[in-house]
Amino acid sequence: IYDLLALGLVLIAALVGALWLFARHHFRARMEIRHLRRAVDTDSLTGLGNHRTFREELRREGARASRHAGTLTLALIDIDEFKEVNDTWGHEWGDSVLVKLAALLGAESRDEDRAFRIGGDEFAVLLPHTDASEAAVLVERIRQAAMDRISTTISVGVATIVRGQGDGRLLREQADSALYEAKRQGRDRVVPFRDAASTGPLFQSAKLESVRRLIAEDGVGAAFQPIWDISSGALLAYEALARPFTRYGFEGPLEAFALATRINRAHDLDAACRKAILSHAPEMAPSTLLFLNVSPQTFVHASFSAENLAREVRAAGLEPSRVVLEVTERSKLPVGVLTHQASCLREAGFKLALDNVGSGNSGLEVLRKVPVDYVKVDRSVLANAVDSARGKAVLMAIIAFASETDGLIIAEGIDDKRMLELVQSLTQHGEPARFAVYAVQGDLLSRPGHTMQAELLPAGKWVAA
Repeated sequence: IYDLLALGLVLIAALVGALWLFARHHFRARMEIRHLRRAVDTDSLTGLGNHRTFREELRREGARASRHAGTLTLALIDIDEFKEVNDTWGHEWGDSVLVKLAALLGAESRDEDRAFRIGGDEFAVLLPHTDASEAAVLVERIRQAAMDRISTTISVGVATIVRGQGDGRLLREQADSALYEAKRQGRDRVVPFRDAASTGPLFQSAKLESVRRLIAEDGVGAAFQPIWDISSGALLAYEALARPFTRYGFEGPLEAFALATRINRAHDLDAACRKAILSHAPEMAPSTLLFLNVSPQTFVHASFSAENLAREVRAAGLEPSRVVLEVTERSKLPVGVLTHQASCLREAGFKLALDNVGSGNSGLEVLRKVPVDYVKVDRSVLANAVDSARGKAVLMAIIAFASETDGLIIAEGIDDKRMLELVQSLTQHGEPARFAVYAVQGDLLSRPGHTMQAELLPAGKWVAA
């Protein structure tokens, strides 16, 4: 009987041990699952909810507000000039800024609010049961605290669902539109959607869907405006102009690109435009160049490289040496990025042009650091030069500075004879000869056409110097 009792105790001990091991294993498994779920839902750098979690919470809170006729506010936050912070101080410093802002959002938010990091330097804060006026106070406090404690500025777009009138998707579009307006106004500010709606378009779902279809269906045509030698009237080049087909409902390429930029698809739209433009390459005369616009977002996209672009151009039957890539002065890209890309593109055989020079404040700084082959003076500069001595002095200063950088000067947007006569007079009296306008384009000389067939400047449109 003692043997049986001992055996029973052994069996009980073994069973207890097995149960303990099973419980321990189960507990560990549950902890690991919980840890994995947290990792999937959390931004690893800041500890905030990530983009996936944000989408789920926005959908859930939006549905709840709609169902119960409630109020929900969304604030989208973007760190101003964050790329320049990274370029100047390094990525470790940039990461520390992101971590500090995340901590600030946690400290300044209420218990019911939820903060997320939804992109590189973009954050979101959901504020349930909070109307626009209450949200404005909370978000302004965050903006001021960021400037005081982190020494950085932020731009914020705010949108609110009131009495359940809307859903999460509409709320995101409205907040995104308000954030866009905050940056357009100069950054370091909070803009509610009601103010953004009065100054800019609402990026509604239908419009966003149209730009997606435009990209997917290559719904872009092309037009070409000649560029003429100012001395002889000979054809030098064409500037290619993308034109979205009217069935997509856009007023023009600027609206389409603005929408594509908001959904991070500008590089895809750029590719669709290049495809349409390069399909006309067989029409080009052997001695002409093709001026091709490139959006700033394309230059910084991971898929972009000078080598890939060169292959794309050669596949259309052109050598890169016959393509001039236009970069606008209005680009917000750091000069360091432009300098790097300019070096790569030149190495691949492309020429470069700086467009819209004089329309902003960065043109001379770009010319000082980025080597370009052509400098395109903006129409606004020419128009001012026609009407005032001060405007003419500005034009002369741009021409002199550009000429010192060995960039050939093109006067664009010439649409009346006075403008043409002005640039011709500068060319006639330019000493030495390179301190002068090299070429001209504009509707006075030739309007954009759907083919590349012009050879000489049309009779009657040339004014003798």
